[in-house]
Amino acid sequence: MSNWSTKAIGELVAQAKTGATPPTSHPEFFEGEVNWFTPGDIGNSKQLVRASRRISSTAISEGKAPLFPKGALLVTCIGQVGRVGILDQDSSSNQQITALTFASEIDVNFAYYWFSANRKELEIRANQAVVPILNNERLFEIELSHPGNIGEQRRIASQLDQADLLRRTRRYALELTDTVLPPAFLKLFGKSNPEASSWPSDKLVELCEREDDIRCGPFGTQLNKTAFRSSGVPLWGIKHVNTGFALKTHEFLTETKAEERKDKVPPPRVVVPGPADPSAPETGEPSPPATPAPTQF
Repeated sequence: MSNWSTKAIGELVAQAKTGATPPTSHPEFFEGEVNWFTPGDIGNSKQLVRASRRISSTAISEGKAPLFPKGALLVTCIGQVGRVGILDQDSSSNQQITALTFASEIDVNFAYYWFSANRKELEIRANQAVVPILNNERLFEIELSHPGNIGEQRRIASQLDQADLLRRTRRYALELTDTVLPPAFLKLFGKSNPEASSWPSDKLVELCEREDDIRCGPFGTQLNKTAFRSSGVPLWGIKHVNTGFALKTHEFLTETKAEERKDKVPPPRVVVPGPADPSAPETGEPSPPATPAPTQF
């Protein structure tokens, strides 16, 4: 990163304004057309499109609250310090938020990701009162590292935008799966399906080719860590099963060790979490969590 520079935030900002709260005794200052952001509105998305509350243009024209320009970076500086978002349109905020308009040297999208990645630094710089406060003086002293070429900043921000979109898409897919699949499963296999009552019912073992097709893997206390290898027969645990094997294992056994334990099973197999380790010592003290292998059949 030889082409990167490091400067205090105060040197990179063209304008900084802190929000304000219009007098609540004047209802004409509220319920208007200007977004008025509070910390609770910030932190869920990069673009700040709509605030939960609004103030009137009268509040702005009479100087009861400042108006921030579109593209300004809002930073929460009181309470939950370090939340950030970029204004989608001219807006205002309460006094817990500072709006930063950067000079031409800094791309605001790059700044957004820098602040997101360095939130801990902002929290450390805030005074440790009952309610943490990061005043502008301390905020401006924080050093921001950035490529000297603004085109490179935009390229980095664009890549991070794509990564963030993939993350949000995956999260949405998981939420959709949790919402849609259970009702669909119950509709097909639950009591609400009139045909299900006429289906035959068999014990699981009767549906296997052999009785030993249902096996329980070794419990964590039954395997010595010295038996683990960096490759070979993968050793799966409950944490892997619960994530649909999205979480990869880093523990393997040799072919010889797996045959020795009679735990090796060829694919395809259905894997379900097994019971707790019955061989764990009963000492009255909590023991480290074991990683039992799942039951396979």
